[in-house]
Amino acid sequence: MTIPVLTTNRLRLEPLTQQHFEAFAPVLKDRETMSYYPHAFDDIAVGGWISRNLDFWTEFGYGRFAVIRRSDNQLLGDAGLMHLTVNGREVNDIGWVIHRSHWGAGYATEAATAIRDDAFNRLSLDAIHANMPVDHPASRKVAEHIGMVEIMRFRNPKNRNIETHLLELTMSGYQTSRVAR
Repeated sequence: MTIPVLTTNRLRLEPLTQQHFEAFAPVLKDRETMSYYPHAFDDIAVGGWISRNLDFWTEFGYGRFAVIRRSDNQLLGDAGLMHLTVNGREVNDIGWVIHRSHWGAGYATEAATAIRDDAFNRLSLDAIHANMPVDHPASRKVAEHIGMVEIMRFRNPKNRNIETHLLELTMSGYQTSRVAR
């Protein structure tokens, strides 16, 4: 299987591997960046995140990408798809973690757009989903910007039992939005 490298105007998205550990660890270890997760990570958890990601690439043909700014090759965070069980549903969950020092610059939306397009064009997925705490409006804004709509709210036992949005974009919704542009 050939693993893609995606490019946008400002970003290169390459599969996240252990080679990214040193540049990526500060993202997941930062408390403010990880404030919507149960806790910031330590080195062992960062290594586990990357290892699980590599398993997703092997099993499903998709996973998380290292999000790298093309102008200076700085790793900003990660973004991609993971096959998860969310509130009892098997979903192709799109997510992003961008270091707080780069929030508000549109990097998450740019990366999510490329991943959405890859999910429907290369992978031909029926739908993608995103879940995030209801008190995370910036993440919800990214999801809505790429065409996702809320389909439910639930208490997330994997994240402190907090109220969580589940958003969805189906292939037909994606195709309809592309025709309308």
